[in-house]
Amino acid sequence: MQKNKLLFLALLVSKAIRVLIFLGLALLLIIFIHWHIDRDYYKAVQISVDNGSLFISEGKTETAQPVPQLLSNSSKRVYLNDLNPFSIYFTFLQICVTLVLSYFIVREVIRILKSVQELQPFNTGNITSFRRIGYLCFSVAALNCFRFLIAKQTLSVTFSVDYTLLIFMLITFILAEIFREGQKLYEQEKLTI
Repeated sequence: MQKNKLLFLALLVSKAIRVLIFLGLALLLIIFIHWHIDRDYYKAVQISVDNGSLFISEGKTETAQPVPQLLSNSSKRVYLNDLNPFSIYFTFLQICVTLVLSYFIVREVIRILKSVQELQPFNTGNITSFRRIGYLCFSVAALNCFRFLIAKQTLSVTFSVDYTLLIFMLITFILAEIFREGQKLYEQEKLTI
């Protein structure tokens, strides 16, 4: 059996992404713990919500003052130390759960790639994996559609839907059905031989 180089490369990249997600989660936990220990270290860090996306940047420490009109800008910025703790915990939990769900998506992709590499693409495991990927994509899209920041009597709420994840979810459900039909044809072929 000749190895398919593209499948091998896809499997290698998927495993690297899985490791990067794990390292990202570990780094996020370390930063979160460090923030609890030394909040002054993060006094110049700005958080901004723009069209549902969350950005973190470092401002100048000389001008590290509360941003008074959070709602007037199209890009809403506020310093990390001015945020309500509930906002920080909510956003931290949101990012952690997104990373964990992404880890599970990549794990299912690796399972599919391994079965295709072993020349067993039409098995029930792949059908289940495609469906799991679809449900996980929906979960990530639903989890990340809502963002809010509460800072010193100012509230910023954004709602946006990531259509890319929803389209990817739809594609994975379609692939699950295609693989289910392929499995039926494969079983029929085995019975005729």
